[in-house]
Formats: sequence, C-alpha cells, structure tokens
Amino acid sequence: MTTVTFKGYVASVELDIEAGILHGEVINTRSILTFSTADASAIMSEFEATIEDYEQWCVERGVEPEKPYSGTLSLRMGPDLHRALATRATVVGTSLNTFLVSALENCLKAAPDPHAEALVKLQGSIASLSERLNSPARYEPRAIFTSDSSPAPITKAQSTTGFKRGVLQ
Repeated sequence: MTTVTFKGYVASVELDIEAGILHGEVINTRSILTFSTADASAIMSEFEATIEDYEQWCVERGVEPEKPYSGTLSLRMGPDLHRALATRATVVGTSLNTFLVSALENCLKAAPDPHAEALVKLQGSIASLSERLNSPARYEPRAIFTSDSSPAPITKAQSTTGFKRGVLQ
C-alpha cells in the first residue's frame, strides 16, 4: 500500500490490475472518500479533487468537514517510563508534552518514508501496463516449425511479414 497526503487527509493507493486503474481511499476519516484513475500521473490531482469536492459538499449542507486528527493523543504507559520522561523533560527545560512531540518528530525525520520508493515503482508499473494495453502486441517468432522438419531460423525480413499457426504468412 502506498499513501499520499493532502490538507492533512491521508489516502491509501493501490493498483487494481484487473481494471487497469489506481484506486485510492481516504483512511483517516469516518466518511468514505474514494477516487481512481488509469493515469498514474493523475493520482494526486484525483485525490485533491476528492478532498475539494468533500469540503464543498460539507459547505453546501452546512456541516463541518471531519478533521483528520484533532492533535490530541492520550498515551498509556507504565509509571516508571512516565517518571523517566518527565524527569528528562525537566532536565532539558521543557514541558513533558513539548519533549514528547519533539522526540516523536525527530523519530519520524530519522526514518525514511517506506512508501516513497513504492509509489515510484507503482507509477512505473502503471505506465508500462498502460503502454502495453494501448499498443498492439508484437510477437516475433524465432523459428518456423513444420510437420516434416526441425525448426528453421527466421530472418529479420521474414519476421516482419507475420506468423500464424506455425506457418510463415
């Protein structure tokens, strides 16, 4: 799964090989927001359009769009860890909240985005699939088989004339 982000909304993007499309779904709201495209380069614009449409839909109905996250997080931890974190925050001269936010931000910065490389590969696969689906298949036989002989090599000139059921046409 690859993820993309816009205005705080996060969507997962997956390849539907049978349909030949990329399908996305916003994963950090209770509302069901989906989008799709056959063009890998258009996936972000489709996602952004979905979010813009959702926000417009909310305005038209006079409801507040769901916020992806409130910014408040409740953590459960053992008292020893709690004490150690509070002590460390005091030593560096900050609140426990600021200390934890800083530590988490540093952790995220240090870790590479596991989805960035996957998205590039996925876009390449979609482009390749799209190219194959939109161009005629090319089959170049390497030999001619007949019922009374062994395979005979085909020259380049012969291979461009066509090949059907084991007989050069």
